[in-house]
Amino acid sequence: MRILIFLTTCLFAAHSVAADNESVVARLLNGSTYDVLDAGSEEPVLLKFWATWCVACLQEMPAYVELHEKYGERVRFLAVNVAVSDPRDRVASTVDQYELSMPVAYDESGDLWNRYDIIGTPTYVLLGSDGTILHRTYGHDSSLEPALDSAIARHTPGTGQTDTNSIEHPIGSPAMNDVDVDGNLVDLHAVDGDALVAYHFAVWCASYVKDSYPELSRRCQAFEQQIQQLRDAALPGVRLIGFVSAYSTDEASAVRYRDTRHVGEPIIFDTHGAYAAISGVRSFPHVTVVAAGGKTIYSGSEVPENILQIIRDEKDRGH
Repeated sequence: MRILIFLTTCLFAAHSVAADNESVVARLLNGSTYDVLDAGSEEPVLLKFWATWCVACLQEMPAYVELHEKYGERVRFLAVNVAVSDPRDRVASTVDQYELSMPVAYDESGDLWNRYDIIGTPTYVLLGSDGTILHRTYGHDSSLEPALDSAIARHTPGTGQTDTNSIEHPIGSPAMNDVDVDGNLVDLHAVDGDALVAYHFAVWCASYVKDSYPELSRRCQAFEQQIQQLRDAALPGVRLIGFVSAYSTDEASAVRYRDTRHVGEPIIFDTHGAYAAISGVRSFPHVTVVAAGGKTIYSGSEVPENILQIIRDEKDRGH
């Protein structure tokens, strides 16, 4: 079972977690406290958000324990129980059952959940020692160990690694990139003289919420039509990139969506929250138009009919 917090995900924009070295204190299951951003530690921190009633969370526990055994001396681990309909004694019993030897937080206040914009379980959030989000993934996937290796190298002198996290950069930065569903590296900065149109959507939105949230369903359906019209128009000076929300879906669904609709532009399955990082918006549907140099010239829930004129006006202002 996975948590569904649909309205929160759709209607509220994400806040970014700044690398400000401020204190982030978690309350542990045993009643003590744990400083997530310990100023005396230079190790990265891996948070796992989980619940005892989350089937996927428990299925992944053995692999999580193995991960701790492998990396526990170089990475600080914190297992964060979300404390939603999850009594302490039930959590404690599960901790004993799976022999979790890392600290276990009981996030009764929801502070950690809210701080790191968690939308479901199991979610893993990898932090640098300064609090910068280096990596996040929904479920224990193949990206986790490479991310840990990279985070460790980041804090190891002489490795040639830098402190740069590509998805932390504003759109327009040369370091800003991601990988599409075909495994191709996609440059996410606007090319000189052109504009980047990045759009964010959920493949299930128009159909799944038809009864529970009809207004959103209609908006999603209209948005898909607007994007298709923009795609068909093939406007000069416009480069399309689609971001599929990873919320409550998988990459295979993103690929099927792309194939059945004959989408030609890059489609990114947004497991890292790159769209929110570059636009400041988690909600969908949403579109952001960015000019060369990283300047956002439009941001909204609808594709503007005069999008080409918006781009032309920005070019004229730049001359």
